[in-house]
Amino acid sequence: VDRHMPIDRVPVMKATMIVVSALIAFQATTSHASAPLVDVQQFGMCQCPMTSSWFNYFWDHCIVHGTGIAQMVNFTQSFVGGTKGGPVTNTTWNTSFHGKQEIVGDKFQLCAAHFEPGPVPSYDWMRFEACMNGPDGLIGIVDIPHNAQRCAETNNQSWAQLNSCAHGPLGEQLYYDSVWYTSAMGIEYTVVKGIPVIHINGKDYQGLAAYVDLGKKICDAYTGDKPAGCGCSESAKLPSLVA
Repeated sequence: VDRHMPIDRVPVMKATMIVVSALIAFQATTSHASAPLVDVQQFGMCQCPMTSSWFNYFWDHCIVHGTGIAQMVNFTQSFVGGTKGGPVTNTTWNTSFHGKQEIVGDKFQLCAAHFEPGPVPSYDWMRFEACMNGPDGLIGIVDIPHNAQRCAETNNQSWAQLNSCAHGPLGEQLYYDSVWYTSAMGIEYTVVKGIPVIHINGKDYQGLAAYVDLGKKICDAYTGDKPAGCGCSESAKLPSLVA
């Protein structure tokens, strides 16, 4: 990465954002036009328990066991650079709150999303990340990035490809683009402002608000036909950190 490249125009590449689109179409009449997907964005740090626990909550209760959510969202994830949770500079973008190993973990997760097969995503990258976070969304983060190989090999990822990406120029570029995008969005990832941090169609939700009525917020934002019972799993329980 050219450290002298101008930063007044923050690069926002397709790879900066982790994208999850529809897996299957709603059962609707052929005359009904598809509605725009709901943009759900998460901003975080891979070794922050508030990031990992929200991600696993969303994955398990909304994408996997929710009703209609997987079909109506465009889910993206970008990471926070620097040691203070705020905007980055030319000298801070390649640092991280939890240390150098967190940057490597961020790169593994960005690379997994980058290699997601298309045009219809398989969700393998989300399974991979949920695995790294651990079954409760917490216990695994202390082993990041050392658990990347195990999670790659058990979740349909090419370890050789991921490892090469995370430790090479592609991973560096993906990380650079991601943290500068987060910075350009004005994200303040701090306890004072509230964590975790998500956006739904551009509207900011931080702290407990990122969980409350999450499925309803997404379903309400979708302008197309909604399935009966649209929302996240009714059995969803808040992680112990926020319950």
